[in-house]
Amino acid sequence: MLSTETRTSKYARFFLVAICILYFIVFLYLNKLQFSPIWDEPNFWQTSLIFSRSLIPPQTWLQDYKELNTPLPFIIFGLLEFLFKGGIFVGRLFNFFLSFLMTCIIGLPINKTRRNSFLALCGLISFPYYLWLSGHLYTDIIASFFVLIGFVFYIRCQHIFSGVSFVLAIASRQYMLVFPVAITAYELFKYLKIKFINYQEKQYKPQLIAILAPLIASCSIFGWFLLFKGIAPQAAIIERSTPEVQMNWWSVELNSSLYFLACVGLYFVISELILFRPKLRIKNLLTRQNIFLAAVLLLLFIIFPPL
Repeated sequence: MLSTETRTSKYARFFLVAICILYFIVFLYLNKLQFSPIWDEPNFWQTSLIFSRSLIPPQTWLQDYKELNTPLPFIIFGLLEFLFKGGIFVGRLFNFFLSFLMTCIIGLPINKTRRNSFLALCGLISFPYYLWLSGHLYTDIIASFFVLIGFVFYIRCQHIFSGVSFVLAIASRQYMLVFPVAITAYELFKYLKIKFINYQEKQYKPQLIAILAPLIASCSIFGWFLLFKGIAPQAAIIERSTPEVQMNWWSVELNSSLYFLACVGLYFVISELILFRPKLRIKNLLTRQNIFLAAVLLLLFIIFPPL
């Protein structure tokens, strides 16, 4: 009978071979990452070329570039161009490598969580944009990588490293702010619950660093707002014909929010139910609360249909 260590080693080898084959197929499908720039790539590449003129970008470059999201991916792509002069291919290859690394981090855990990790990887790969964006000069992969690393450090209670990772994620895309904010809220609620409600549980020692690290990471967004003197660089707001909702601090468009919820439901909630809870019965979902929530959402979709 094979030992647990031997089975884990065989699984790791099989996994790496399978993932290498998958990424090689994607690499060939994307014409070895040599296809002409599409969609947002031409704009992203031109912005990256601005940051390729120097190893350390001056403050004016950080304030005047014409993109709506924070600049770390463009700085990285520009640095790669400064060092290797490989054109857009090198930036795409960097994203492709980060995607491969994320896939390995999720799919190669310790033996006890192998099944859940494999299922999570199936859900990730089935998401239609993941592998496709992995071979393009987009900012999503870099931002997602730092979020993943932030969570890896968080679950290992390495909160300072987790906070730094989330700072880098926000520096890649402002929207990554939601992850450290969610962790801050969770840790704060847990701290207050143990401190004031279940105070008799003496064995639990609350760690303030678990609250402070993601909170400080979340506050890094205000540094970018101060630098931009607004939500985004002023040149980008003028150049991109920015919608009013992205120029106003407190604007909310319900149809966009409902579109977001629909995507989360389609690509994440349904996938999670199929992969992780195949024996869950429909009647267990049809609770009064769920039916009421569904009715409210249906009414909102009718009133504010996502375009």
